[in-house]
Amino acid sequence: MYKFLFAFVFCCICFSSRAQKNDSLFVVSHDNDWMLKHAVKPGETVFSIARRYHVPPAMLADANQINYQDNLADHKVIYVPLGAYNKITKPPVIGSETRPLFRHVKTDDQLSSLARIMGVSQRSLQEWNHLPDNAVTPGSTLLIGWIMYDATDMQLPVSTTPKTTNAVKSVASLPIPSTAVETTRAVIPADTLRLADTMVATPKSNAMALFDEQTSNGQNITTEKGAAVFFDGQSKSKGEPYFAFFNNAPKGTIIKVFNPGNEKVIYVKVLGPMPQTKQYYNALIGISSYGRNALGVNETKVWCELSYRP
Repeated sequence: MYKFLFAFVFCCICFSSRAQKNDSLFVVSHDNDWMLKHAVKPGETVFSIARRYHVPPAMLADANQINYQDNLADHKVIYVPLGAYNKITKPPVIGSETRPLFRHVKTDDQLSSLARIMGVSQRSLQEWNHLPDNAVTPGSTLLIGWIMYDATDMQLPVSTTPKTTNAVKSVASLPIPSTAVETTRAVIPADTLRLADTMVATPKSNAMALFDEQTSNGQNITTEKGAAVFFDGQSKSKGEPYFAFFNNAPKGTIIKVFNPGNEKVIYVKVLGPMPQTKQYYNALIGISSYGRNALGVNETKVWCELSYRP
């Protein structure tokens, strides 16, 4: 009886260890940068992979020399960039949406260089891996950091356009990458709406009133996260609603634009689809330069969240 029980427990441990090893994320060198290798699963898109690893879709597409709307073949290797938008350099809170990052030590790897590339201290690497000194052995495995990781099943039907999924995320919990396009359809709960509304000056502006009218007071909205670019000029008024080019909503739609970098909100009115020019490549929306000033943005492109009537 004891022999059988011991054998059963031993098999479970072996299986668990093997599963953990196969499911681990290893950092590799690609095009002089450190990245992760991801094998495409059936139904995955650039958007779903980017969301899983919290990387801007435009950056993911550029790293793999593909368009973010391209269909991905099953088992295709996709390289996932690492940066401030998804890399974590301190032990995360237990239960948070993170995954550890490992490195198979190469012959030319040194602990100091690994620490410098990851943006952590050499002492941290020693403590995480219980190393008595700074010596590392080629072929060994080191824990070198963590990555923001969404483990939710996000496999979507393959399509040339981004699809929507039922998901709810507080605006306060969104990552703040610099560029990307990601789409989420959600019925935002009242507490989240109140949080966003506190970022907008009162009393209610005409643009906000139009937004509430179109969205049934925020009860029926679609949210999208992505890169906004800016164009010069706006006729008549410099105030809200600002003008915008947008492909996913008809002309006249009022869109709430939230800048998570400084928590500013503006409202824009869709003039029509985005022009097919280089300026708008891999961008989600084009907003007039007056809107850029109101959002408190100095750059030509910014990550933002859009809310509008579906």
